[in-house]
Amino acid sequence: MSAPTVPILPDFPDLPEFPGIPSSRPGMLRRMRQVQAWVNRLQAHYFEALAHFTRTAEEPATVPHEVALALAIGKQAAHHQVELAQALTTRLPRTLEAMRCGEIDGYKAAKIHEPTALLTDEEARQVDAVMSTRLAGKDPGGLRRSTNRAVARIDPEGYAGRCRARRVRRKVELIPLDEGMVQLSGDLPVEVGVAAYQRIDREARRRRVRDKTRTLEQHRTDVYAELLL
Repeated sequence: MSAPTVPILPDFPDLPEFPGIPSSRPGMLRRMRQVQAWVNRLQAHYFEALAHFTRTAEEPATVPHEVALALAIGKQAAHHQVELAQALTTRLPRTLEAMRCGEIDGYKAAKIHEPTALLTDEEARQVDAVMSTRLAGKDPGGLRRSTNRAVARIDPEGYAGRCRARRVRRKVELIPLDEGMVQLSGDLPVEVGVAAYQRIDREARRRRVRDKTRTLEQHRTDVYAELLL
């Protein structure tokens, strides 16, 4: 019996030797973009290697634990990386290609992967194709919103069902922070959350006109607390 074929990963790219930091601010920005593009390409190699490592594991379930130990990261973070690596190399080939070209990094790629996680492979590839034309100039939040719109169009029934289920799971969380603060966070239907924020914002702006000793964010926070209490 012949030995199983081992897929050939792309050659590891040689890092360019960047000269000294440019003196002009526009030059510095260009250098930052150049370096970021190389970081993006290296991350593409990382996720391809991780996907291959996962495919060749005798016990795939143990891979996140192995990765967490090897890279000194949390097991949950390792689990997310394994999922992203598998999606990029199977369901999101154009997103992976954008990383190889230096256009996006792994964090942005995750914002495309996460909304597609519950789609079929074919549906995910359709979203991937749509998003390949929407990458330019978008920050991570913009990419996720654009991906959600593509998912809603390609899988309307499934998306509507997930929206209903998400409303059923609505909750409020109290999250401890440092320096004597906490974060009070609630998952709300979009129309409710937007209306609530608009009410808080209107009152905060009205108060800001009279009281400049507090920032607009401080006024919003105070109005939020007062309405709840």
